[in-house]
Amino acid sequence: MKLAAYLSLLFCFCSSALIQSRVTQLREHHEIFDSLRSSATTAKEQLEAVELSKAQRSKVQELSESIVANIEQLDAIAHSRKTARISAEYLESLKLDSELLNYTSSNLSQGKDGADKAVTALNEVAEDLKTKVIFSQNQMGTGLRLVEFIVHTKKDETELGGYEVWYVPRGWSDTPDKFRRSDRTSSPAIMKLAPGNYLVWLKKGQLVTEKTGYTLGLEGSRKEIDFPIP
Repeated sequence: MKLAAYLSLLFCFCSSALIQSRVTQLREHHEIFDSLRSSATTAKEQLEAVELSKAQRSKVQELSESIVANIEQLDAIAHSRKTARISAEYLESLKLDSELLNYTSSNLSQGKDGADKAVTALNEVAEDLKTKVIFSQNQMGTGLRLVEFIVHTKKDETELGGYEVWYVPRGWSDTPDKFRRSDRTSSPAIMKLAPGNYLVWLKKGQLVTEKTGYTLGLEGSRKEIDFPIP
């Protein structure tokens, strides 16, 4: 009887923990996708309210439609995987897209240059979300997963270690507080990142290389590169 009571209590505890985990998961999903929808709507409305060229206005419409469609697709994918929680890395990537949409709106007070920057930022978000959707569709129902990114650092044909590998989402290329460093130095440095467009560079001592662009997710769940050391 004692064993039966213990097992019953354990079952109730586990069930309660699973329910709480699911509730937390759903709240995270709703918060991030609601934030993306709100930011996308605000960015579009504010861009439509300023002076844009005909080509820019057409581009804003096209990008806004793409962003909204891909937000809905990612939301549907997230909710279709009832036990698959979105990783912290993936959530952070989506939050950065939402922030970039808000940043789009804040640029509009800068006149024509601000409008140009805003359209560019809108394009970055559209491309990032599109890459995420393509990756998820190609993974055939595995949810919102990360890509393994493996960086070998080489000088000519020789692999050399001890280099810090830095990266940033391409839309935040000029924002140092968005820069991130791999947990381990090369070589190789191995990271798990959300699908999307990134700039990558190396640091070692006084050496800082130029930023190089890479897209993660269009070639599957793993991308391995040789980063040249100057």
